Amino acid sequence: MSPEFRTYQDYLSSFDIKVSDLLGNFFNHLSILKLKKNNIYLSENTIPNELGFIVNGLMRSYIIDENGNERTINFFTELNYVGDYQSLISKTPTMYVFQCLENTTLIQIPYTALEEGYNQNPVLEKHGRILAEKKLSMQNNRIKTFLTQTAEQRYLSFIRKNPGLFNRISLTHLSSYLGIERQSLTRIRKKLASF
Repeated sequence: MSPEFRTYQDYLSSFDIKVSDLLGNFFNHLSILKLKKNNIYLSENTIPNELGFIVNGLMRSYIIDENGNERTINFFTELNYVGDYQSLISKTPTMYVFQCLENTTLIQIPYTALEEGYNQNPVLEKHGRILAEKKLSMQNNRIKTFLTQTAEQRYLSFIRKNPGLFNRISLTHLSSYLGIERQSLTRIRKKLASF
């Protein structure tokens, strides 16, 4: 068994998912995908057929606004799923672009295999539900921060919640994610550094 599949098995086992129940069917449908920095994993207007699980590397999702600017929506790190789940389940084109910010290795999980895994293993299905709930909560919190926090508060919150991520992403991508201009982020950082 490859180290990548072993990593995914260990991840699933950490959620009390009995991996041995999945070995025969679920894992036979999975594949490994290796992408280079700046490669596009999923392009806008495509219909995804699979979900990715990041074994190592870093990705971001973004949209391109009406002025042609990239607006970072999210970052995806190791031991996290990546993809447009809404487009996956509805079989509709995604509006996002998923780009590698580092060389990235993924486990590809076809949606049909995921559904089969859910049907065969209630613990895996529960894991999927918990992840969906967590994702919804994160999205709601992100909306709330835009409505209730200043740019400086959003920056500090990001640093606090993502200490290992801060040094892996560019200021351009971070400012886009925070919804502020890069120059504003630079001013905020200088102000905070002077304290």
